[in-house]
Amino acid sequence: NFPHLKSMADAGKLLRNLVEYAGSFEVASCVYLQLSFAQRPSELRCAKWVEFDLDNAIWTLPLERSKTRKHMTKPHTIMLSKQAIGALKQLKVYTGHSEYLFTGRLTSKPVSDKAISNAYDAVFTDYHIVPHGCRHFFSTQANESGLFRKEAIDSFLQHKDKNAISATYNQATYDNERKQIAQWWSDQLDIARDGAKVLPFKQA
Repeated sequence: NFPHLKSMADAGKLLRNLVEYAGSFEVASCVYLQLSFAQRPSELRCAKWVEFDLDNAIWTLPLERSKTRKHMTKPHTIMLSKQAIGALKQLKVYTGHSEYLFTGRLTSKPVSDKAISNAYDAVFTDYHIVPHGCRHFFSTQANESGLFRKEAIDSFLQHKDKNAISATYNQATYDNERKQIAQWWSDQLDIARDGAKVLPFKQA
C-alpha cells in the first residue's frame, strides 16, 4: 500500500504546483504522465520513443520490460488520451533525439527514480506520496466512479487475474473500454487542476 494522494482536490493541487516546478521539463513531464497513465514507475521512467505510436494513440510495453510478463503472452498496450498525446508531443521536442522519453544528465540513460521521487516531494508537501501511489489513487477513483467494469480497470493497470480459471479462458483486452478510461481519467485530472468543471456559455 504505497503512499498516495487522498483526494482529487489534492491531485489538482499537485498539478497546479507542477506548473511552477523548478526542475527539468523531462522530470515534470514524467510526474504528469505517471499520474495520467497509472502504470508502474519503472516501466514509464525507462520508456523509449520507439514504443509509442502517437498517430494511433497507443504505447506498447515490450514483454521484457513488463514486471508481470510471467503470466502474459503478448505486450501490454496503454491507451493514450488526447492530453497525454499533447504532453508527449511537447516532450518529444526536448528528448526526441534520445532513445528515452525522460533523459538524465547523460542522454543515453533515463532519468533516475530518485529524481522523480524528489520531484513528487517538491510539488506536493501536504503529506508523503510516491510515484507508485498513482496506481492506488487511479484505481480508487476509477472503481468509485462506477463507470467502468472492474475487469477493464484491472486490465488498464496490467493486473493479473487472480482467478486461475478466468485467467486461462478470458483473453479479453477491453481495448475500447480502456480507451474510455484513459480519456475519462485525463479529463478528471484537468477538472481537478482547474478547480471546477467549466461549462460552455450558451447565448440566449
